[in-house]
Amino acid sequence: MKKNRFILRRLCIAASLCTFAAFAFSQTPAPYTETAVRCIDIAKKLLANEEYEASYSRAALGLTYDNTVADLYYIQALGMSQRGLPPYKIEPLLKSALQNKWYEYNKDAARLLLASVYTKTARAAEALSLLNERPLLSGKDALYIRANALYLLGNIGDARKTVRQGALRFPEDPRFALLFFEREREPSRENGGNDAQTAGEIADATDSAQTAGSADNAETPGGNTALNGGDESDKTFAELSSLFVSRAYDLQDADPDVLLKASVFAFSEEDGRRLLKAWNAYGKTDPRYAVYALKAGLMSEEKAFDYVAPFFSGTSDYTLVKSFVSLVSGEKTKERVRKLYAVFAGTLRFDTNGDGISDMTVNYRSGRPSFIEYDANRDGIIDWTVDCDYGVPVKVNLVREDAVLWYGTWPSLSRVIWSGGTYTLNEDRLFASPVNMIKDPVMEERASLSFYLPVLRDDVRSVLNADDLFALSHTVERKSAEGENALVRFSLFDGKAQNAVYTDNGTPYAYAFFENGALRFRNVDRDKNGTYELTEIYAYADENTDKNTGENALLHRSAEEARELSLRLFGVDNAAKGLYLQKVVSDADANGIIEFSEEYRPNGKTTAQWNDNETGSMIIRYVKNGDSEETEYVHPVSGRHVRLIIQKGIPVSADGIPVERDAAAPFFWIGVSPGGNYAQKVIKELNQKGSSGVICTVTNLIWLKDKDRFARIFAVKNGDTYFGELLYE
Repeated sequence: MKKNRFILRRLCIAASLCTFAAFAFSQTPAPYTETAVRCIDIAKKLLANEEYEASYSRAALGLTYDNTVADLYYIQALGMSQRGLPPYKIEPLLKSALQNKWYEYNKDAARLLLASVYTKTARAAEALSLLNERPLLSGKDALYIRANALYLLGNIGDARKTVRQGALRFPEDPRFALLFFEREREPSRENGGNDAQTAGEIADATDSAQTAGSADNAETPGGNTALNGGDESDKTFAELSSLFVSRAYDLQDADPDVLLKASVFAFSEEDGRRLLKAWNAYGKTDPRYAVYALKAGLMSEEKAFDYVAPFFSGTSDYTLVKSFVSLVSGEKTKERVRKLYAVFAGTLRFDTNGDGISDMTVNYRSGRPSFIEYDANRDGIIDWTVDCDYGVPVKVNLVREDAVLWYGTWPSLSRVIWSGGTYTLNEDRLFASPVNMIKDPVMEERASLSFYLPVLRDDVRSVLNADDLFALSHTVERKSAEGENALVRFSLFDGKAQNAVYTDNGTPYAYAFFENGALRFRNVDRDKNGTYELTEIYAYADENTDKNTGENALLHRSAEEARELSLRLFGVDNAAKGLYLQKVVSDADANGIIEFSEEYRPNGKTTAQWNDNETGSMIIRYVKNGDSEETEYVHPVSGRHVRLIIQKGIPVSADGIPVERDAAAPFFWIGVSPGGNYAQKVIKELNQKGSSGVICTVTNLIWLKDKDRFARIFAVKNGDTYFGELLYE
């Protein structure tokens, strides 16, 4: 932590050195820019006094006046860094700063801080790219970040050269020595220097604890020299090792930890012991001291265990635990190790990719993993968590994907909740786990203890495929777009839907039936009264292509309409390919007589028909084909079928009878108009009967004075078109 604070102090100093006078713009600043710029000095002073929240708020206030002032974004980001807030909150601010105008600071300060964020979040290549932009950054902070990035990329030769350059140019800066000691002390780089990847790598990473003499392998300096660059790189390593060990006493005032870490690289065992004693004189504590002191003979096993026990009982790095246990040889100490970890209730941190930063945290209970948390790039946004039951995974939470995976018998998945759907899987059909559980070979060999470690296994995000999950399930429940609280629950066999029930707030309102996985019809309770009065019949385009024209109904449907249909019926947006509603029939009173039906032809033609609820005979038929509409109805007096042709909403003929528009209302008269305001009264009566579809009525007797006779009006509403005729008594 102190090292991090030191780095941040260096970044602050670099930022101060990068300040410059405000630009003299040729154009007049925005009306509130001056007010925003005045906030910079206030926010800087608050930040210098470690009043972080006040500094952030002042910068935010300035941005409300002008959100193009880069300095204000940078001040917010710098304050967050000093507070140790997660990188995902800092990075957007720095990117905003780099895209806007600078007034007091220089953008190079933001480049440095962003490059530092990149190295902490597994993006070393991006850090180097940012540092290499013009102007090239080559100060002490830039050199340190560059060297760290090169180490992370495995370019050890160039990393050593950069460390050497920094050490020679800035001999008073302890960071180069600390970085060298930290990166070069790794016992093996062949597996990326990580704590755990696979079972084989775990074994490799234990410093050969399962072989004789494994205790001698703990914390061996220069273990990565074989990787990079041959003789020249080896010479650089030897030179830097000698330089930094010799310089350790000069750097101890800046950071006493240089003494502790230099002891691993000491020229002789005695030199190492002197360095350890010098560090211990500062009164500091660090579990590494017990490891180094035990190996150097400054501590007995018993005292070393007493020293590390408080650390290991809480939160500790697995690497340190491994290093200490690999040195234990006495039976009494082995027993103490065994007792501690047999019922271990602390936390272990793992570095799974070898970059020196922990990315996996494991909470233990009763000596077994109980909860695992993984942040692949350490940006502060967790990738996944695993809940365990005595070391066996039972649930995975994919945080970024908002998905939950449940296990039956691990690693067989039993249920997946994702993207608004719940997939209940067939047993032993889908296997996936982000971790394997293996015995720690160090604990097993040194303490005769079966202590389990999680190691990375699968990228379980690969199971998040809606089609695949559907095919592997026996039950699937998804949200339906038919209502705010509507759900559709599918029952499947052999990967194909058999039937489905649709519910709204838990109450069923529709049942669907499938044939070979293809939707065929739905029974729907549209008014939610418990009577399933509506039947929807579905078909597929390849089954119903017009033989004469080659057209099908889908040619008359937009992509958005297809998407909406899929969301209503299946709860996903891409499952209605080739599917269309072919016919709708209604039997509202469940008497077995269809009173209404609507059919959709492959060429886009639509036919709707209303029948007599007692006889089932047709009353009205409506046909729409492109711009042409036709209404056929049974004349209430003569019983003959009348065909009314409508073009673009206007009636044009009715079996040869002239059609006349009413003078006072949007109403069309077949034959003679009675005049007056009868049309308006009829329209009102029709609208009271319903708001859409085809509706008809016959009015009471009216006296037509000019005709000297009584009549009734037979009227029809067809969508927004009203028409009728006089029926004389």
